[in-house]
Amino acid sequence: MLCAALLSAMFSACSPLGEPPLQVNITGECDKFAVPVPAPPVKVDDDVRVDLAQHRAALAKANGRLAAVRNCDALVRARYAAGR
Repeated sequence: MLCAALLSAMFSACSPLGEPPLQVNITGECDKFAVPVPAPPVKVDDDVRVDLAQHRAALAKANGRLAAVRNCDALVRARYAAGR
């Protein structure tokens, strides 16, 4: 019984009744980087080396986009933390 009372007191401090959750509008400026990179098509009579090179290039492009999203998110978080 004491444990239940302590838990309810502890969790009530986390979300006070009557107060709405914090709403923050974060711009979607980073979404322009987060677009899918299509896989290159593979045909039966294609040269495997060419297919491999095309897939490596697509993977590098996708990884570059992921890095751009991470960098953009870091800038948005920094601006938000600075109050801008």
